[in-house]
Amino acid sequence: MKNLKTIIFALALISIGLVSCKKDYIPEVEASRKPIDASKVVNFKDIKVSSSFDWKSTKEITINLQPFSTPVKINNTLVVKTEKGDVLFSKLQTMNEAFTGKILVPASVRNLVISFGTISKTETITNNQVNFNYMVEAASAE
Repeated sequence: MKNLKTIIFALALISIGLVSCKKDYIPEVEASRKPIDASKVVNFKDIKVSSSFDWKSTKEITINLQPFSTPVKINNTLVVKTEKGDVLFSKLQTMNEAFTGKILVPASVRNLVISFGTISKTETITNNQVNFNYMVEAASAE
């Protein structure tokens, strides 16, 4: 009898869980969707795409790292990440050596976060290039 009550209780919990997984109907969203006329496309070759469309989901970016002269040799890890925190590139770098390299980034990425030790800067991708220097702008005192 105790097992029967446990089974009934478990089934009740499962049924409540399944009932709660219902998709809400939003009439405004459903009305805004345009139906796709799939009858025109019979074969993969029938798909029409703009001639300027690029099928790539990545783009090649050139990173230009400007050296910073120091009296002693400073080595640290140079890390290039997306703003979401996905690491795209890392390497051991000496601060007083220049570096130029190419990496692939997702095509939707517009900014990269570049860090070297405690120095971290967000740089904008311009003409498929990112220029990074170690100089950190001082906060203005008011």
